[in-house]
Amino acid sequence: MSNSQHAGVDPRNGFLPPRCTVYRKAKRWDLTPPVPVLTDLTGERPSPRVVARMAWDRSCLYLRADVAERHITLKPELAPDSPQFWTQDHIEFRLLLDPSRDLDQIQFISVADGRWWDNQRLWKREGGVVVSGRQWRDRWLVELKIPVTSRGVRAPATGTVWRGIVGHIRWADGCPDIVCSSATELGFTQAERFGEFAFVDAEPPPVAITRVKPGQLVLSNTSRRRLSGGLHLSIEHGNGPAATEVVSCCLTPGETRLPMKWDAEYPLFSRCRLAFTPEEGGAVDLGSVSLRAP
Repeated sequence: MSNSQHAGVDPRNGFLPPRCTVYRKAKRWDLTPPVPVLTDLTGERPSPRVVARMAWDRSCLYLRADVAERHITLKPELAPDSPQFWTQDHIEFRLLLDPSRDLDQIQFISVADGRWWDNQRLWKREGGVVVSGRQWRDRWLVELKIPVTSRGVRAPATGTVWRGIVGHIRWADGCPDIVCSSATELGFTQAERFGEFAFVDAEPPPVAITRVKPGQLVLSNTSRRRLSGGLHLSIEHGNGPAATEVVSCCLTPGETRLPMKWDAEYPLFSRCRLAFTPEEGGAVDLGSVSLRAP
């Protein structure tokens, strides 16, 4: 393509982007659905070690990432603009507001002690961005608050769909171990592998995907009552037709584990769209995940 902000790389192996619905910020973070799955770069090994949640309101975007990790690699001597700043455990958040300009990305790197860097150079001036980090014996988390008036960011609305990723980069033995919300494979600069963040101006529903792994789907129910209904699955293999299925289930408060078939032929990707319809009606879109069989 002639566009100088397009890398000229197209999706491969039938890749279809996963979709995460981003709801209005709730009173508590545990009421906000997590990003459906974080996986290794190939899309073959989903990881349970990171729980990332996104939310928004009329003034800001919010991100919270909670990492189960006992040993953290931190380099407090590194300034944010050091070329080596990324060589410590961190959360990476990238947004692409215009898919036709896939090199024109907004990028944030945040570490557990609250230091951060961004490619819009907001870290060097008062831009209203707030980043905080906390550490415990066996976990750490970071939180980002990004004003929609920040350079490169504009206010979303219901129906807005941005491309992007949330990733966790863990440094062990001098090498990065990477998981992210979409199987970028060749690295985070490959925007054709970014997922979709779909914004909805509504409170989060009580049902959400919390984990996906081979043969099993884990759903959460944040309400205080049992929810019975039908789980709608639509699985697309590469560029082939979708296979649909409705599974009756009962979701107790907390987490419910359900078996799930995921027939895929390597190296093709499969995307699974999920929705839950309670007995009283009103379907809940749970988003989608894109994985492939190892």
